[in-house]
Amino acid sequence: MIKVSVLIPVYKVEQYIEQCLRSVLKNSIIHECEVIIVDDCSPDKSMEVVHRVLADFPAMKDKVMLHSHDTNRGSAAARNTGLLQAQGRYIICVDSDDWVEPDYLEQLYNEAERTKADVVGCNLMREYNNKSVEVKNQLPPEPLDCLRGLLEGWIQGWLHVKLIRRSILVEKNISWIEGLDMWEDMLLSAKVFAHAKKISCLNKALYHYRSNPDSIVSNITKERLEQIIGNVQEIELFLKERNLLPVFQDSIATLKTRVKASYVIFSKNKEIRKNNRNLYNEFDSKLFKLPCSPFGKIHIFCFLHGFMGICDFLIFLRNKK
Repeated sequence: MIKVSVLIPVYKVEQYIEQCLRSVLKNSIIHECEVIIVDDCSPDKSMEVVHRVLADFPAMKDKVMLHSHDTNRGSAAARNTGLLQAQGRYIICVDSDDWVEPDYLEQLYNEAERTKADVVGCNLMREYNNKSVEVKNQLPPEPLDCLRGLLEGWIQGWLHVKLIRRSILVEKNISWIEGLDMWEDMLLSAKVFAHAKKISCLNKALYHYRSNPDSIVSNITKERLEQIIGNVQEIELFLKERNLLPVFQDSIATLKTRVKASYVIFSKNKEIRKNNRNLYNEFDSKLFKLPCSPFGKIHIFCFLHGFMGICDFLIFLRNKK
């Protein structure tokens, strides 16, 4: 029996993939798992590095599968390719610019088997250039509480800190939507939480997440915003199909409010702020209820009242810090 299928999409990670792959291949139960690497038509030397690293692990020859896309199709499609090949009892996604602890797979797998949980979470370390910060992944045991927390923002969508029973994905036909590569983890996590029967969580930081100081949140593009909106629509449609929308109506409103605040109001992109003033405007009154600094609340007030010049100035001041 294959215990865990580790899915690793690869695209433009020449600088980081060696650390990532070595950390996975040195995991304590890796010989009882499989690693599925999907080259999403990476234009750099990422796959050359992959082959060089694999040469140092000849015992893993039959445990590592390599798949290649003919064109760059995005992270959602790459994960789907990996999922289609997976045979493990559980699956987990590892981003190719991150790295994991040596007992990452063992700890998660043992907890899943001990508790019979469908999803097992763990904490992660956010890695900055000069510091590391532990982020707690506090998943409550009730799956629908996890779903609520996901929509309201006190639970993250990250799949690299969620070991998922593969049978749920297969039996419920859960996968990623090709082309919707922003917030794709949110959609899949929402569907998994809605179908799960039991959740467990380890209060241990087993994953190292490389934080990008020039983040997508502040550098959102029109295409990326459309993908986020697309995944929000898919979440809402899924809840409606499951007759869960009335239960989570307020949580969906909070989700949309968070999207507008994070990706529109506080975006560095002036055109994004200008062209999306009416996005989810039926929930604008909820914006001031979001956790925010006084500086942020002033920014929101100016945005809602059309003082876009002041918003530009506030963005300028924030980015000077």
